[in-house]
Amino acid sequence: MKPSGRKLIPGGVTERWVYVTLIPTVITVIVACIAVFFAFRRTYYFSAEQSMKFRIATTVDSIPSSGSSYVERYRNMVELVENFSEKDRYELMVLRRDGSVLLTSSGVAYPDELYRDDFIAAQSSDSGYGSHIGDSPAGEHIISATQMLGYGFGDAAAVRLVSSLKLIDGRLLRNVGISVLVGLILIALVSLTGSLYIAS
Repeated sequence: MKPSGRKLIPGGVTERWVYVTLIPTVITVIVACIAVFFAFRRTYYFSAEQSMKFRIATTVDSIPSSGSSYVERYRNMVELVENFSEKDRYELMVLRRDGSVLLTSSGVAYPDELYRDDFIAAQSSDSGYGSHIGDSPAGEHIISATQMLGYGFGDAAAVRLVSSLKLIDGRLLRNVGISVLVGLILIALVSLTGSLYIAS
């Protein structure tokens, strides 16, 4: 009795279909999903970074500098942080010249070894601006941006904004998930049409 079912006979129709159609389709879908992920990631993170850059610029511009002494200017800085109107979206920090946190709108006491990548980037930038995407001490995925100040604010050397990337990452995963689903449907359709072709 001959065994039932089709085998991948070298040079046969099934083998040619697998190597010529199915495998290239799977590879194309995988590459496309990876490309979609990085394209969306770059777009979303670039948009977030530009939003942070604009917001920190407006924040720095709003800092009262009319005080005639360091004490008055520092008091203005404290009032700005305490009355920050977007605490639900950003955390506003004022940094010392060593990068440690002097003031913060959240009231959290941060350790001196808090992440400083954006602060270091701002120090080395001609514009005095630097940003960084990474994880907070609590493990949350965040974007932070720092703008250096002039020398008229005493211990205050820079202003930093920090925002969570949770919503952006969620949107990114949803879009990538949709892309993967479309790719799987495409592979399933190719497999179905191929099996029908082989069977005929």
